[in-house]
Amino acid sequence: MTLKRSGMAFFLLIVLSAYAAFGCGKDAEAESVPAPVIVSLVPDYLQPGGTLMVYGKNFGSDAGAIRVLFDGREYPAESLSGNRVGVTVPDGGQDGRPVSVCLSRGGNVSEAVSSVWRTDVPEITGIDGGRGVYGELVTVAGKRFGTAGESAVYFDETEAEITEESETALTVKVPRIYKEDVSVTVVRGGVRSNVVSFSYDLDRCDSLLIVTAGWKTEQLREGVVWKSAFLKAFDAPQSMNVVYVTPSQQNRLRVGCSVSGVRRTSSQCGDAGALLGVNGGYFDEKKKPFVKIGGTVVQSGYDRVSSTFGNAAIVIRNNRVEIRKVAGCNAEARTLEGDDILVCGPFLLKDGVVEQLSTSTTHNTAMHPRTAVGVTGDGDVIFLTVDGRFPGKAAGMTTPQLAKAMRALGADDAMNLDGGGSTTLWISGKGVVNYPCDNGAFDHGGERPVGSVVYVK
Repeated sequence: MTLKRSGMAFFLLIVLSAYAAFGCGKDAEAESVPAPVIVSLVPDYLQPGGTLMVYGKNFGSDAGAIRVLFDGREYPAESLSGNRVGVTVPDGGQDGRPVSVCLSRGGNVSEAVSSVWRTDVPEITGIDGGRGVYGELVTVAGKRFGTAGESAVYFDETEAEITEESETALTVKVPRIYKEDVSVTVVRGGVRSNVVSFSYDLDRCDSLLIVTAGWKTEQLREGVVWKSAFLKAFDAPQSMNVVYVTPSQQNRLRVGCSVSGVRRTSSQCGDAGALLGVNGGYFDEKKKPFVKIGGTVVQSGYDRVSSTFGNAAIVIRNNRVEIRKVAGCNAEARTLEGDDILVCGPFLLKDGVVEQLSTSTTHNTAMHPRTAVGVTGDGDVIFLTVDGRFPGKAAGMTTPQLAKAMRALGADDAMNLDGGGSTTLWISGKGVVNYPCDNGAFDHGGERPVGSVVYVK
């Protein structure tokens, strides 16, 4: 009897020990998995069918082990990345109804975080082409935009003017932002939509800025129009002067050259009895560019295998102007037929297409004062001066920007002339009308002596 009782007691002891061991093992396992902690929800509302990102800690590395609870209803996590869990929001209840969100892992459940159901969250599905310029009308397509006046559209943080609106489409005027890419969102009732990218066509933007600038215009005589403006282009302040010339018996284009040295543009043009003129090509006492005047070579120029600066020539023949691309820095220019020829560069435009310009030199990539000459498809001539080196007033342009400016002004072919302190536009009876920078003052007195000029007689 004693033995039976002892055996039974021993058996019970073993069972209880096993149970205790099993229970302790389970508790240890649970304790080895720390409870997840929710720090934030993004977005801070629940849109049925939308994606909710749960940020926190103690999420582990296995998404399959995680469940997200909405008012106690469990849904499997769909993604896990470090401190972030993603889940599709289920259908909820009444709009605005509060709901508790928890997260479970390994039998442990986090503290609840409060949120609300939202069924009116705006959603963008697309934007016309995804690319444009300021002032254009584009349509933002989507869902849940509400009735008139309920939604606003933002390009980054700039609100766009809405011209037409409906539940599924908002037509807006693209705001003036000088930026390659922006984020577009719709806000309704204080709730922001998803983000869709929109790209600005900066070339077209700058062209519009130049074309629509408040140009001051004056006709100097029949077939000669002078325009000037202060504007913003290429994300910088610009001071620009442009002259349009229709060649005629009255308006004759010529090249001038100070063979014995350098003289100011105003002096060379004034002595020639010109109506107006700009500085010509680069000057160097030892390396003078090729110049032909009245059929006679007055400077034979120098030869180089290639040059990014001397690869263009203005050729005037029978008062018709051409902009030609040349090689060898003067060598090819000597073979050209023309009454007046001047070598400079770089070549900027051919048939309206911007040349591929070297980026290995700051001559092309930095903003400087610039002078350019171009020809339209109708044979009209365009002179352009761009002032620079005056912070806050006149920044200047890179050579690619200069090419785009000439195209915007109507040139098909164009070339760069000497720039920097040489940039000068002189008009008879008015003097120097741009702001040469050689004296460091934003006035008309900083004119530099130059080697050659291009003028209208």
